[in-house]
Amino acid sequence: CWGRNYQIGYGGGNLYTTAPKSTAVNLGSGRTAKSVSSTFEHTCVILDDDTVKCWGFGSGGQLGYGNNNLAYSPPSSTVNLGMGVTSISVGHFTSCAILTNGGVKCWGINSKGQVGDGTTTARSSPVDVDLGTGFTAKMVSVGYSSVCAVLNDDSIKCWGSNQYGEFGAGNQLPSADNLPTSTALPAGLTAKSVSTSATTVTYGFVCAVMN
Repeated sequence: CWGRNYQIGYGGGNLYTTAPKSTAVNLGSGRTAKSVSSTFEHTCVILDDDTVKCWGFGSGGQLGYGNNNLAYSPPSSTVNLGMGVTSISVGHFTSCAILTNGGVKCWGINSKGQVGDGTTTARSSPVDVDLGTGFTAKMVSVGYSSVCAVLNDDSIKCWGSNQYGEFGAGNQLPSADNLPTSTALPAGLTAKSVSTSATTVTYGFVCAVMN
């Protein structure tokens, strides 16, 4: 990793690294990474054993370790997700992972319901997202304050902020129950992938690739 030191994982203070280092981030003895997701001020990786480690700025609980501590390098412990993980996405102060059973867990800032557990209470440890009966997730994308997932039937559900119509439900109304809301895809179309904007609360938007 390179850039601002909160996120890059090499320890130390608020330094900057302008090019890739010759040494890898220390993920733990014998551990390697399968995938990585970075955003505003934190980074998460899926390790070779399908566990997760996160580091960086943790004031919103977005690192998932049950506290709001800052971690300049990957902690020795992994995030307690209860089972293996197939994919992970991190947003402004929120993180979400898809589990090996297709369920989704999120953690971090939850002021707009972006953790997806039906509350607006910040969660410093992972909690289950209620996708609805029979639904699992194929991919998830965490934005600034909105999250969207492609489900097992190739539909999309979103949760969090809908200030700019991020849910794709034909309105700009918040979710009444702070739970995932179905996106109104055009007739005859289903989704292959989805991406939410993660840069600013000022302009929220979502794009999807259709089948």
